[in-house]
Amino acid sequence: MSTYGTLSAGNLILSNPNGSFNFLQSLNSVASISVLCSLFDKSLEISDCASDFHTKVTGGAQHVKEVDHVALNVFGTGDRVVLQSKEYIPSQIGSTRIVTITANMEPVSGVVSRVGCFDDAVDNLENRGDGYYFEMNEGALYACFRTSTSPSGEVKIQQSLFNIDRLDGSGASLYTFDSSTATTFVISYESRTGSVKVGIIARGSIIFVHRFDPSSSYGPIRATSLPVRFEIESAGSEGTLMALNGAVSTSGSIPRGIKRSCGTGARATDVSVNAASHPIVSLKLQSQYRRASARITGVRISSTASVFWELLLNASPAGAAWKPTSSSGVTEYDVSSAALDAGDSIVIASGYVRADDAALVEINDAPPLTSSILGDSEIYTLNAVALMSSCLVWGGLELVEIV
Repeated sequence: MSTYGTLSAGNLILSNPNGSFNFLQSLNSVASISVLCSLFDKSLEISDCASDFHTKVTGGAQHVKEVDHVALNVFGTGDRVVLQSKEYIPSQIGSTRIVTITANMEPVSGVVSRVGCFDDAVDNLENRGDGYYFEMNEGALYACFRTSTSPSGEVKIQQSLFNIDRLDGSGASLYTFDSSTATTFVISYESRTGSVKVGIIARGSIIFVHRFDPSSSYGPIRATSLPVRFEIESAGSEGTLMALNGAVSTSGSIPRGIKRSCGTGARATDVSVNAASHPIVSLKLQSQYRRASARITGVRISSTASVFWELLLNASPAGAAWKPTSSSGVTEYDVSSAALDAGDSIVIASGYVRADDAALVEINDAPPLTSSILGDSEIYTLNAVALMSSCLVWGGLELVEIV
């Protein structure tokens, strides 16, 4: 629940008489304060976070890791860079979501920069774009949101028309926005259909600047699970967007998801000792659920002879015949492929199984199974290599689907 001058998320209440929000001040006046649950928290100051973000570069644009940030550079017409979290970050229904993104959007004529929790129909196979963001366009700051539901479209409110605080020194915060330095932008929303408040963090407080209320002029966003995104494009000029960090917190908790299991079942896979690799089971998202995600929680494997196994992310099983993990699930799996192109795949876990032995290995903190900006699903594969002789291998993956 939120009112002017107060933001409450569960038992967490941030309040200030002048309409800004200060956590430290609230400690002195609120008896019960709970800590928000972190769903996503990535710093681009110390790493390029390649395992957590996808990058799309068009034209002569560049994506460069600098000492304390990631620089998205454009140089002329047609240049564009998108840095978007792989995961559409989910949270419990009914909980408040608070998105914070730190970036420096240069106020350059001929360059448009955007930061927030959103995607773009231009980039994905679904031709859908939803979410909330701040935009720097021709040197002016805008608060924006877009929706792909009916009536679809995009709403952009210029800084001079913000309905809470215009950040020009005349508002309740008395603060004037400085576009020459990095700013932490804040987006707070609870559901697809409720009000959304956007603001910045300045002088140790959250200053909300504009509120979007439901309207018959535009539909709600399609889903509350949204990615963290930085974007810059050129209309003829050079410019840089400095991306520093992005985080999503909630008054609820991490969604538990739905447990699933897939694998060979009673049918064993014949693994030749002459084969450098042999996929046992592969898993990916179904095409109609590109905004969902799944987490691998365990590997099951047994064999009639000693084998080396590994859990690979983004290897390519040849000739896969995908089928749904469940009639109501978001993933699909394959156990028919007999060849694997490991390419630039990442080894998430590995181990050995002795003859006539069985192993159930718990997998912790593996990267979630997600889709690219375009909408192509990543693939997890349980791969096996026979060590001493050809053998029969049974295997499977334990997972949790999160929509």
